Amino acid sequence: MIPPPANALVNKSIALMLCLLVFAGTLGLGAVYVRQEIFATANRSHAVERRVADVARRLDEVNAQVATALNPAELLRLLQANQPAPSGVAIDPGIRAHDPDAAAAHRRMLARSVQRLLGPLVDGLNLPAGTASRLRNLLVERRLATDDARAAVRQEGIHDRGLAAQAEAVATKDVDDQIATLLGPDANHDLQRRLAVADEYNQLQSYVALDMSYAGVPLSQDQALALAEAAKSLHYSTLPSASGARLTDAANPGVNVHEAILAKAAAILTPDQLAVFRADQEEKLHEEALRLAEVKSMQRVSRQPVN
Repeated sequence: MIPPPANALVNKSIALMLCLLVFAGTLGLGAVYVRQEIFATANRSHAVERRVADVARRLDEVNAQVATALNPAELLRLLQANQPAPSGVAIDPGIRAHDPDAAAAHRRMLARSVQRLLGPLVDGLNLPAGTASRLRNLLVERRLATDDARAAVRQEGIHDRGLAAQAEAVATKDVDDQIATLLGPDANHDLQRRLAVADEYNQLQSYVALDMSYAGVPLSQDQALALAEAAKSLHYSTLPSASGARLTDAANPGVNVHEAILAKAAAILTPDQLAVFRADQEEKLHEEALRLAEVKSMQRVSRQPVN
C-alpha cells in the first residue's frame, strides 16, 4: 500500500484543526448566548417581582385608607354632601337627585310596598287617621334613607354586616326621631316591636291567618304578633315551602324546631286555632320533604353519564 503524500496529511491536519476551532467558537458563542438569556430572564423575573410588590404595596395603602374610612357616620355625611369617600369613589345620591319624575315614581312604588308590607302593622296601632297617614309617609322616608345607606355601603365595598347596620342606623336616625315624636314612647315601642317581626308577621298573614279565618277561628293582632315573635326567636318560617325558610337547624343546634314552635304556639292560640296551626305546619313539613326528594332525584339524574 502506498502511503499518502506528506502534503495531503498536512492539509487534512489543517482542515481538522479548522473544524475544531469553528466548533469551539460555536460552543463559545452558544455559551455566551445562554448566559445572556439566563441574565435576561433573571432580570425579567426581578422586574415582575418588583411590579407585583409595587401593586401589593399600593393595594395595602388603599386598603389602609378604606379601613380608616369605615366610619358609618362619616360615610353618611359624605353621602349627604355628595363628596368622594376616602377610597376615591364618588357617592352618587341616586336618580332622585337628577330626575324628579323618576323620583316621584320611585316614591309611589315604595309607598305601595310599605302599605303592603307594613300597612297591617300600622293599622294594628289604632292611630287617628291623620297620625297613621303621617306615619306611613315617614316609613317611606325611612325606606329611602335605608336604600341610600345600603347603596353607599355597596359602592364603598364595605362587606361588614355590623358596619352596614350602623350606616343604616345613622341614615334613619332623623326619621326615627320624627316617628318617636309623632307617636310618643308607648306607641313607638309598640311600632318598633311590630317592625322587628314584619317578615314573620307577613308570613303568618299570607298563610296561617288565612286558614284560621277559613276555619272560623281568626287570628287576632296580638296573637299574630306573639306568634311572629316566637317564629323569629327560632328563625322559623311558617311558610309551606323552603322559599321563606331560614337556617333553623343551624340556629338551633340540638332543638326540634317543629316541636318547639308548636309548644310556643300552644301558649298563644286557642285549642281550635292550635289544631289549624299544627295541621298547617305538618303540611309544611310534608311539602319540604317532597321538595328535598325532588332535588335529590334531580341530582342523581344529573350525575348519570350522557351517552
